Amino acid sequence: MNDCEPLLCFAQQINGYGKAGDVFLGISTSGNSLNVLYAAVAAKAKGMKVIGLTGAKRNRLEELADVCIKAPETETYMVQELHLPIYHCLCLMLEGRFFG
Repeated sequence: MNDCEPLLCFAQQINGYGKAGDVFLGISTSGNSLNVLYAAVAAKAKGMKVIGLTGAKRNRLEELADVCIKAPETETYMVQELHLPIYHCLCLMLEGRFFG
């Protein structure tokens, strides 16, 4: 992260690659990770949709997201374990939609 702020690494990718109509999937166990929040703000500013993937506790990402999928756990390891099948389900749904 030479010559740039590490907390902005995902926001910079959104700025470079994102465009209106794209979707940003922000994954944060707590929903309060600053690097993910900054990216979500950048995505909204570019006219992108934001999907949050978080744990059950109230969080800042759910306030920014158009849709927030909340794993029904609060312990870090359990949230992360539940994120895996959620993520894979989303991938299967997208593959089915776009590739039959």
